[in-house]
Amino acid sequence: MTKESKGKNKGEWSELYAFIKILADGELPSANDDLSSNYGKIIKFKSVIVKGRNGGNNRYVIDKKIIKIYDSHGILIDCFNRVLLAQKAANLAAKILKGKGSSFKIPEAVNIQNELHLFNTSAGSKTKADLEAVIFDVSSNAETRLGFSIKSFLGGNPTDLNASRHTQYIYHLPGMDANSAKTINEINTKNKLADRFKAIFNKCTKIQYCRMQSVEFERNIKKLDTMMPEFLAFMAIERFRPSGKKRPIYAYKTVGALTKALSRNKGLHSKHRLSYDDYKYKIKLLLEAVSLGMVPSEIWNGYSKAKGGFLIVKNSGEIVYFSIFDRDRYLDYLFNNMIFETPSSSPKTPSNPTGKNFPYSQIFCRGSNRDMFFVKITMQLRFEKGFHKKII
Repeated sequence: MTKESKGKNKGEWSELYAFIKILADGELPSANDDLSSNYGKIIKFKSVIVKGRNGGNNRYVIDKKIIKIYDSHGILIDCFNRVLLAQKAANLAAKILKGKGSSFKIPEAVNIQNELHLFNTSAGSKTKADLEAVIFDVSSNAETRLGFSIKSFLGGNPTDLNASRHTQYIYHLPGMDANSAKTINEINTKNKLADRFKAIFNKCTKIQYCRMQSVEFERNIKKLDTMMPEFLAFMAIERFRPSGKKRPIYAYKTVGALTKALSRNKGLHSKHRLSYDDYKYKIKLLLEAVSLGMVPSEIWNGYSKAKGGFLIVKNSGEIVYFSIFDRDRYLDYLFNNMIFETPSSSPKTPSNPTGKNFPYSQIFCRGSNRDMFFVKITMQLRFEKGFHKKII
């Protein structure tokens, strides 16, 4: 980030916070299943590597009382007191919690970045390695350079898979007609999505998955399982199935519940002969891939970009980690705490600049006679729980 200070969202500011907090503390406890801290198992950070203002990677070496900052040529360019850094981290966390809107400015954060010779701590949308560091592995008595993915609960629950045109699924609506489509598209109630899809389910007894919007994301998830697009398409449309009650609006929401619905579908069962545990395993692989390396907008090579694991910033400001070497517990956490979210469906217009460039839930027609009707659904995954109390 430059001195001109563009606004950032809470997740992006949290990457700066995590960077400063790690430099100040020098170590992190591992996470228990409820995200409480396990101080019996910690990782020690020797240094952190971040892009500097000169365009190269700066190395921030954690000494006893100070941080030594080296540029990309190995030249010592500055030092910083770790106690002072801890104070700045606590102040930054409080500012992030108080931030309003989808993005906001924190002038103090810009000052910190300048003092630490930072260019930007945000990894950007094309990588899941939010932070790279050299850690000391107690078990092997060796130093290792690893990438880490950061998820922050400061001020809200983070997404794991962001909504975009790349995460859209297209469905054919047999039985739909032009008048019904027009009536459904005009629904603009408070619960617009719920009411539109209730009308779609009432009109169309069998909704057929056609294809994914994105060739890139389709290829990526087929690396995990060639039938993964079909599995996720079922879960995405099932997410909008009415529950038959006023509340909750939808019958299913969590990844776990939708995986159960997937396993109970007679058509899929007769086709694939898979059990709930089979589907659970496959969905876990998807969650792992998305959290540690796969980006929907570009072709994935199958490798994790965050080989160190997963850093979680709790709403208290404390940071814990799931090691990639503790894979089973990490995958259980992802599976048990993820929901299929309903992102905004409002299109971006001059009067609605916060709208999306990938609107969905609007029925559209195709075919030579324009008598075939379709609808798009946008998939987004978000963490449901933080398992901690707000104390800052």
